[in-house]
Amino acid sequence: MSNEHFRDHDVPQMEGPSNRRRRHHRFPDHEVVTLFPGEYFVSDKPVVLSTLLGSCVAVCMRDPNAGVGGMNHFMLPAPGHSVSSGAWSVKTRYGSYAIETLINGILKYGGHKNRLEVKVFGGAKLYEGGGDIGAINAQWVLEYLDREGLRPIVSDLGKDYARSVYFYTDTGRVLMKSGDSAERGRAVEADKVFTALYGPYTPKSDATLF
Repeated sequence: MSNEHFRDHDVPQMEGPSNRRRRHHRFPDHEVVTLFPGEYFVSDKPVVLSTLLGSCVAVCMRDPNAGVGGMNHFMLPAPGHSVSSGAWSVKTRYGSYAIETLINGILKYGGHKNRLEVKVFGGAKLYEGGGDIGAINAQWVLEYLDREGLRPIVSDLGKDYARSVYFYTDTGRVLMKSGDSAERGRAVEADKVFTALYGPYTPKSDATLF
């Protein structure tokens, strides 16, 4: 293999803005990358991936043998009848595409599907009104992963609290913070914006992204 290949392989892959890699005093040995809805990140170098979840779900995956890990943050299982064709309809906002994209990213960097460790978080209901997309997301992601033969070794889904998740791509360690009023407020506002843009979610029986 050429040196150029190794240099390319050193660059973590990210969907979305690439300027969020930063240092944080809580994680002195890792860069921290913050993900927003519709984004994913795959790295073969040690980083901490962080995100804030309300009704959305984050899937963390890692191949411990290859040393490759990643996370996504999706908003809906798949396009529904209320989805517009605007900027919020980016494919990786949907779990059915976001999970496949995450898996393929890990495979690209030397991972194998049958070695993947999976952890899932989110799917909360933070306020009354707007339906319970969190419950839909939570049920859907477990069923989807089961069909793919990927059973989570850790899951924290549903309930009524926001979650800040920090995932170490090199070790698979997850730190989760919940119950913080400021974070809950931000997650509630994000969920309300989401509901205003999409309205009630009704799955399409024939929805496909491929």
